[in-house]
Amino acid sequence: MWESTPGMTYAQPANRMVASRPIMDRYVLFPLLCLYVTIVQFGSLGRFSDVESSYGLSTGIVVVFVLLGAKRLLWAAISERVFWVLGALILYLILPSVLSPEPVRALLMLFQLLCYVALAAVVSRTQLSGSQVFLIWMCIAVGLFLSAALTIIDFAGIVDVPYNNNLWLSTKVGVDRVEQASGFFARRSGMAAIFSIGIAGSLVFALAHKSIAIRFFFLVAGSTGLLCVFLTHNRSGVLGSLAVVSAYALISPRFRGLRRIGMLMASIVIGIAFLLFIIRYYPQHAAVYGAKLGLLGSAEFNRESDHLRIDLFLAALESLGSKPLGNGFSLVELPGGVWMSAHNVVTAIIWAAGVFSLVWLPLFAATIFSYFMPGLSRRREVRKLVTVEHDAVVCGLFAWLANGMTHNSIQTGLAWLFFGVLIADRYFSARSMRESENGVDAAGESSAGEFASVGRESATVRSG
Repeated sequence: MWESTPGMTYAQPANRMVASRPIMDRYVLFPLLCLYVTIVQFGSLGRFSDVESSYGLSTGIVVVFVLLGAKRLLWAAISERVFWVLGALILYLILPSVLSPEPVRALLMLFQLLCYVALAAVVSRTQLSGSQVFLIWMCIAVGLFLSAALTIIDFAGIVDVPYNNNLWLSTKVGVDRVEQASGFFARRSGMAAIFSIGIAGSLVFALAHKSIAIRFFFLVAGSTGLLCVFLTHNRSGVLGSLAVVSAYALISPRFRGLRRIGMLMASIVIGIAFLLFIIRYYPQHAAVYGAKLGLLGSAEFNRESDHLRIDLFLAALESLGSKPLGNGFSLVELPGGVWMSAHNVVTAIIWAAGVFSLVWLPLFAATIFSYFMPGLSRRREVRKLVTVEHDAVVCGLFAWLANGMTHNSIQTGLAWLFFGVLIADRYFSARSMRESENGVDAAGESSAGEFASVGRESATVRSG
């Protein structure tokens, strides 16, 4: 009754819903998703200006995608509780945004959030086969590799790549200043927010996919992206991605016994080789991270930056008393009349929604928790349905969240797209199981009952 897509580790109901998948999903929405995930890897190159919040080709793709899936948007908004919770936040933020010290900025940021939530909603009702999700990851890896490779080539002075590394920023280490890479992005943290998803997902494929050729391809793409983010001196982008992938390698039920030991040994060897490569060819940048992490006797190096994030968080908490309604997604006011970006997604939401955020944040966390659980299940009947694609999506989102703890990256469209994919996993799994149950004969020869007993906890089988 159940079979895997050829060449994939993706379990699907045999001969069900494949032929019925809408033409719109196959030939319109899926290509748009592939185009979008590739373009966003190039930052401002696809925008109408070099300002990070400016609109461009990627914005147009999101708008077209949402308009084409307007009915799906309403369908998801009505049937998925997570969109009820997100909708409540968006509706609430209208008034604080209007009353904000920066109403134009706050309303613009709120509109962008609305667009990305709509993107996630439409994706959550788009039927994607396992091979299509894999191709989306291939597009991300190709875009990540090309964008990162061009950045490294330009940064090394091999070829002058237009519109690349134009920020001319540097990091001070002692009396020296070490130049930062910035790629095609207007902000290095913007690069890290997008690249961290692709890096973590690519490295998951490098660890877990069955094909050696595919593992090598994703290893090259992920390593190139990691080196590029390393050259931006963005700690959270580098350490967040590595921490998530390391945790996946250590706790994922996908690896057992000798396979886990072999995978860990290979990962250690590759990691040491990568570290030696950096020390050999980028010693000044290695010194930057040594100073940032306090490994070179420079514990005070990044104290100002760390204290700034704490000050911003405390300012958001203090605003609960002075402005309980919130301030919308405006800049955070520090003592002395200094206004700055929140530098943290939690700080941004508390500052924006005020007292309402204290209820909304735990409610949202509880609502989305179930979407991430199947990949950690050790039940054999659930585990065998969880694919490498699903693991890559989850790890990519956690890497993005880790980056978001030190940067305000709420408006990262790629993260919202994959959030929609997770919801689609659960929705179409439950739907296909219901259809399978309806097709079981009286003798109960079908294995659908077995999967029904697993419950919608599995939530990992996309209809294919």
